[in-house]
Amino acid sequence: MRRPEQQQLSFWVGEWDLTWPGNQPGELQHGANNIRRILDGCIVEENFSGGTDMPLRGKSLSLFDARAGKWKQTWVDNEGAYLDLLANSKMDK
Repeated sequence: MRRPEQQQLSFWVGEWDLTWPGNQPGELQHGANNIRRILDGCIVEENFSGGTDMPLRGKSLSLFDARAGKWKQTWVDNEGAYLDLLANSKMDK
């Protein structure tokens, strides 16, 4: 069942072109982030790619845990990272 809190990450859903400072002054590197809702819209799935500039590839799953009243996110990547993140349900506007 979808809850109103699950709409708090709606701003994030979409395809994002990313840039970050490169190794040389003035250089920009590029990647992509694809964010979509899955499992009847209850889960937000992130797929990150560092493109040709960075070998990092990662994925996260975010959900609102109604019993805990908090957002939870799990991140994994191709470098072996595994993170469990926890946030308050009240998101600053």
